[in-house]
Amino acid sequence: MSVARKLFFDLPVPKKLVAILWIFLIVVIALLGLSYLTIENLSAVRAYVGGEGLWSKAQKQAVRELLLYSTSRSESHFAAYQRALLVPLGDRQARLELEKPHPDMNLVRTGLVQGRNNPEDVTGMAALFRHCRKISHMSEALEIWAQGDALIDRLQGLGSELHHEISSDRPNAARIADLAHRVDVVGDQLTPLEDSFSYALGAGARQAKHLFLLATFIAAAISFAGGLLFTLFMLRHMRQTDQRHRQLLDAANDVILVIDAETGEVVEANARSGQILGRSSGEMIGRNAETIVSECDREAYRRMVQATGAGQPVAGRELHLDRANGSALAVEVNAVMTEFADKKLILGIFRDIRERKRLEEETRQAQKMEVVGRLVGGIAHDFNNLLMVILT
Repeated sequence: MSVARKLFFDLPVPKKLVAILWIFLIVVIALLGLSYLTIENLSAVRAYVGGEGLWSKAQKQAVRELLLYSTSRSESHFAAYQRALLVPLGDRQARLELEKPHPDMNLVRTGLVQGRNNPEDVTGMAALFRHCRKISHMSEALEIWAQGDALIDRLQGLGSELHHEISSDRPNAARIADLAHRVDVVGDQLTPLEDSFSYALGAGARQAKHLFLLATFIAAAISFAGGLLFTLFMLRHMRQTDQRHRQLLDAANDVILVIDAETGEVVEANARSGQILGRSSGEMIGRNAETIVSECDREAYRRMVQATGAGQPVAGRELHLDRANGSALAVEVNAVMTEFADKKLILGIFRDIRERKRLEEETRQAQKMEVVGRLVGGIAHDFNNLLMVILT
């Protein structure tokens, strides 16, 4: 048995219950924290997937505008290409900044917002990047992102070359066509990367979901085990308390009856009551206590119950109880009102005073004999004095 387990089982029951409650509380708090982190991470993954859609749309628009520019040679198409290119360039700025040991979060925010991400998602996206960048699926997605940024750099370089060629005094049509073809090739290379990026993040989100479900199941199992232990220890504590209560009642040398103040029924009786009254404690329970009292003392018993119910403890009252064999038992009664579980109860202690009565009777007889002896002695003394007078 481990030291921790031995220490736990050596604790008193109330401390065990407190320890179980603390464990349960810690598990609940940990589960709430895990739920919060999981929701935040899944929300960040959703933002990245949504951002990939914006990134994909922007790069396709940049490629299309650049190809249109190669044929129309209109500056409006080139300007549209540059505006579209700002989206992936903003995302790249954020990625490069987040890869630093101490990133400037203002630059990260600026880059992600430039990438048309929702400003409210920026904090979660940055946290997911920083904390999960080395996890398999996230690492794979970031590698794909870096490859996409490299292709965007190539696209940006081709755009600059194309603009330079078209803006020159003698544009070379063959050169322009070759650059346009290379732009188209780069666009075709970007599409598979976009899909791979989404797949990697999707796999990571599913893995996070499975881990969260596993952690939830484990936490639920621990909570169930804690609740079961709590219940078992409570039942054990109740049994021990009941046993101690029973042992204390049964150890008493007097008859102890716990009586319902409203119904007058006996709800608890100790072993001594059965020994003295000749009835088992099971027979006593549920029986109206007044039926145990001798007929001649029932009115006194009712007054005693009434006084006890009014909050006046009874001490030293004498009653007679009927025994199972039909004989009467003289007892001295002490009673007090108490409450348990919102129920008024009368705790009555009935002391067998037969021996005391016998001793009192013997004392009275001895006193009588002493009086008679003194009377006889006095009479004999007087008679002796009278004889002495007569004789003289």
